[in-house]
Amino acid sequence: MVRVAARFLKDSAISADAKALRAVLGAYADGHMGTSYVLPRTLEEVLGWGRRRREAAQRELVRRGWLCLGWKRGLRARWSRRVYFLP
Repeated sequence: MVRVAARFLKDSAISADAKALRAVLGAYADGHMGTSYVLPRTLEEVLGWGRRRREAAQRELVRRGWLCLGWKRGLRARWSRRVYFLP
């Protein structure tokens, strides 16, 4: 079960793709912090989208303030992971 704000769903300026992406990110997010460590490739597989479509919806959510992006690197890690913060 995913909680999505009613004002987010009612906002006609946000596309259906962005709303779907936000719902899927909410399904993978930690219930307390709203942080998700899901791989972008996994999002694309679940939604049945390509990279460009996911990134366009992602940019829209960031621009509207419904998503914050970050990176997390583990202790002595060589690579970082994409982190999604859901306000």
